[in-house]
Amino acid sequence: MTKVCMITTNHSPFDDRIFYKEAKSLKKAGYDVTVIGQTDSKMNKVRRAIVFRYTDAIITADEEIAKRYKKFNKKVYPIFNFPSFEVFKPSNNQDMKMKYKDYFVIIYVGGMSEERGILELIKAVHKVSRTYPLVKLLLLGNFGTQDFEERCIEYVRSSDLTESVEFLGFVPHTEIPKYIDAADVGAVLLHPTTRFMKTAYPIKLFEYMICGKTVIASNLPAMSGIIKDSSCGVLVNPIDIKEIAEAIIYLLEHPEEAKKMGENGRRAVEEKYNWTEMEKELIKIYFKIGD
Repeated sequence: MTKVCMITTNHSPFDDRIFYKEAKSLKKAGYDVTVIGQTDSKMNKVRRAIVFRYTDAIITADEEIAKRYKKFNKKVYPIFNFPSFEVFKPSNNQDMKMKYKDYFVIIYVGGMSEERGILELIKAVHKVSRTYPLVKLLLLGNFGTQDFEERCIEYVRSSDLTESVEFLGFVPHTEIPKYIDAADVGAVLLHPTTRFMKTAYPIKLFEYMICGKTVIASNLPAMSGIIKDSSCGVLVNPIDIKEIAEAIIYLLEHPEEAKKMGENGRRAVEEKYNWTEMEKELIKIYFKIGD
C-alpha cells in the first residue's frame, strides 16, 4: 500500500478540506494516509521553503496561491475546496427547523473578523428588524480577536438586538448542516481586501448552496462570477449596510424567487462545484506521483 504524508503548516490536522475531503478521499482510493498538522509558527517560513522545494506535489486551495508557490516548485496543483456530498449534506433535523420556524433566518458560518463583514451584517439586520421584527441572524464561529468580539456584542446589546442576533460560537463541521437547513439565507460578505479579492472559492458559499439556500454575497470578482453563473443569490457591496439590508428585505418579500435561487445553487453544486469532481483530480495527482 502506497504511503502518503500530508503536511500543513497553517491548519489543524482535522481541517475540513485536508482531513474530511483530501485525506478521506485518498484513504478511500487505497492509500495509507498520515496528516501532520500545524507546527510552531516561528519555524513555518523555514519549513515551507524546505517542504516546497523537495515535495512531489503541492496542493493549494485556488489558482492565486498556486501562482505564489510555483516559484519554489513547479509541481503545484489547485484543488478547490468544494463541499462533499458524503460529509456535508442537508440535515433532516426537525428540532432546529421548529425552533426558528417563525423567523426569517440569515446565517453566517465561519471565522468572525471585521474583514469578513460581520458587523455590517449585524447592522443590516438591525435596520431590517425595524420593519420586520421576526428577522433572526445566526452567527456560527469564533471571533478572531477579543476586541472585535466586544464591539459586536456591545452593538447588539446597546441596539436591543438580543432577540434578533444569536452568537452560537464554534459548531463542529458535521453539525453545521442542521443550522443552515433552518435558515432562509446564507451570508458571505467578505470585504474587498487584497486577500479576499484573490480568494475565489469561500467554502461557506458552497455549503449554503449545497443546502439549497439563497446567498447574499460580496460583489467581489470571483464570487460575482459564481453567483451570476448559478443565479443563486444577490450580490452587494459588503461595506454598504443599506444595500445589505435591502437585499435581505428583497428576499424576505419575494419568497418564491428566493426559493428558486436556492434550487439553482443546489443544482450548480450537484453539477459542478462539488468534491466528487475535485476528488477525481486529486487521485490523478497521487497516481501520477506513485507511477
